[in-house]
Amino acid sequence: MERMKKLFIYLCASALRLVLLPCAKWKYGKKEVWLICERGTDARDNGYHMFRYLRTRHPELEAWYVITRDSVDVGKIADLGNVAFHGSLTHWLLFLSASKILTAFEPYLCCPSSSFRFCQDVIRKNRLKTVFLQHGVIDKDLPLYYQERAKFDVFICGAKPEYDYVLDHFHYKNGSRPARGGWIEIQLDVCRVKRPRRPAPHGAGGLKFAARRFFVCHVKVPPRTGRVD
Repeated sequence: MERMKKLFIYLCASALRLVLLPCAKWKYGKKEVWLICERGTDARDNGYHMFRYLRTRHPELEAWYVITRDSVDVGKIADLGNVAFHGSLTHWLLFLSASKILTAFEPYLCCPSSSFRFCQDVIRKNRLKTVFLQHGVIDKDLPLYYQERAKFDVFICGAKPEYDYVLDHFHYKNGSRPARGGWIEIQLDVCRVKRPRRPAPHGAGGLKFAARRFFVCHVKVPPRTGRVD
């Protein structure tokens, strides 16, 4: 029964994609859309801070943040503009037009459908680049982040030991150029974390960091200096 339910959701999402694709190309076809999210229900981690950095320092970029309407963090995103409420028509059009997905968790959380298979289909067909804004430090085996499942194009690590661990256990390949298994970039030259991630009280903010440069080579954000609080 569960299998049939998943198939039904996938087929519905695929049909809706065919209907909305012409609209998506008309509205955003000439723009490079960056879709950013965390769990889809919050904005208090690396996804939020990356979005805030892009909106305040690079408003020329078509960066959008995906979040649910009833989230307690909506106000933080609304102040920055470019809010895509999860499951809305705008969200669907943006997802079908996006060139990059930046997430602190998993790419499918940026998807307007709950179908993991549909999400992977769109990423593959549209050749979307997915960037993992690692929201903590990995110290154990996490199969959900293996290359064959998550398929991140850029996997951000917070320290050299973590980088080595991910390289050895998560089936990614090292190198500054795209490889068949994706590639990994060390975060030490990207941002300086002010404090380690820990469970935050309800409604509290996430990480705060000083921005140095973000994915200058991979996603071509012009380098700037300054503090993001």
